[in-house]
Amino acid sequence: MTIDYHDLKQQAETLRQQERFSEALPLYDKLWNAVGDNKDVWIGWRYAQCLRKLGRSEEALEICRQVYQIDSEFDRNNNLYGWCVYDTGIRQPKDKVDEKKLLKAAEAITTLTQQGEYSPYEMAVFAVVEHFESYKNTPKPIPYDDILMWLDKLDPTTLSKQPSTGSDGKSYASSKEKWYRSRAKALLELQHYADCVEVCSEALAEISPLHNDFDVWFRWYRANSLVALGKAKEALADLEYVMERKSDWWVVYKYAQALHEVDEIDNAISYAAKAALPAGGLGFRWELFLDLGNMLAEAGQHDVAIKHVFLAAAIRQEEGWKSVAKLQTALEQMNLSEENLPQAKILHRELQPFWKSVQPKPRTTHKGYIIRIHANGKSGNIRVDSTGAEHFFGMRSYKGDATPEVGMRVMFNLREQENKKTGKLELHAVDIYPDS
Repeated sequence: MTIDYHDLKQQAETLRQQERFSEALPLYDKLWNAVGDNKDVWIGWRYAQCLRKLGRSEEALEICRQVYQIDSEFDRNNNLYGWCVYDTGIRQPKDKVDEKKLLKAAEAITTLTQQGEYSPYEMAVFAVVEHFESYKNTPKPIPYDDILMWLDKLDPTTLSKQPSTGSDGKSYASSKEKWYRSRAKALLELQHYADCVEVCSEALAEISPLHNDFDVWFRWYRANSLVALGKAKEALADLEYVMERKSDWWVVYKYAQALHEVDEIDNAISYAAKAALPAGGLGFRWELFLDLGNMLAEAGQHDVAIKHVFLAAAIRQEEGWKSVAKLQTALEQMNLSEENLPQAKILHRELQPFWKSVQPKPRTTHKGYIIRIHANGKSGNIRVDSTGAEHFFGMRSYKGDATPEVGMRVMFNLREQENKKTGKLELHAVDIYPDS
């Protein structure tokens, strides 16, 4: 080698360290190609790094392959090789993913590199998991077995618990939180209930704060698993926590089912009635109506029980669905026929007064009045009578029939919730009802 080679090498390295990659690149090209077969892997790695920094990952990938052939144990090159594979195989438009290409790239990365701070290993695994989870927006079933297989490639003890901060300044879930939430969901769906309970309990004990309502979702997954394991009594506290934060009918329905399992029949009927009240989505709730009918029959309220069983049967009939054993059993036990059923929407309307009369009474801790409705109509502020403090509320937390307006007297609870703009926890008004 001549002195010119060493001078060129020093000049290239100076430019690279100054992040003047476009100027360093032609020098590294000369250095890499000047020596024939006696190539320096460090020159190759720096050459590939400059290419990638300039957005030329395809070319960088080829140089990394050449370096790998010389020294397959060179970790820095292997990590850069992995990042080039990530750029060319995993970074794809969300709406047009070539799954075969993505999986091939992820397999290559998890073979080439090891889990660590400078490697794309973790990101490759999570990219595959997120891709499989996106099946929920398609007719394809989510491959939960495959999700667990990919998550098993990660050592959760080395995953960071530190939330990331996006370019928008918001806080996002850490790697460890993402691992726990994807694993818990997969375990629940695969009916690995004991493992799901364990994973959810670990996540709740180990990670704080949790993002995207996962303090709620981990409890939801755990509660469902406990009920499936015949431990409904242990599930009640989790379901109450979830119900305080999500008023969706399916949450209330699951709570009613758990109450029924522990022989609290009156409370079970009360909460099932609350879940039955919303007008929309009858097709999703046929089983709720059937279960409520069976509960009422068990409690000796046969006339109203019959209406609920008819409602379940009418919904399935109008949807064109085949009859199922559970419904047939209820019909036979009550000596009922599916012929000449009333319309489902008529039955639903007729049952509204009954459901309203037996639904649970709201439990609130504060009173006050609405002082502001925001321009978007989706939120506002309430002033507390006892303290004079103002608290934000979202319209989804309002439970009354009358339209909320400035000056309306309300009763409500206060709960810590994340400010979606700042990521900070604040006391918000929730469970809001008109104070009649």
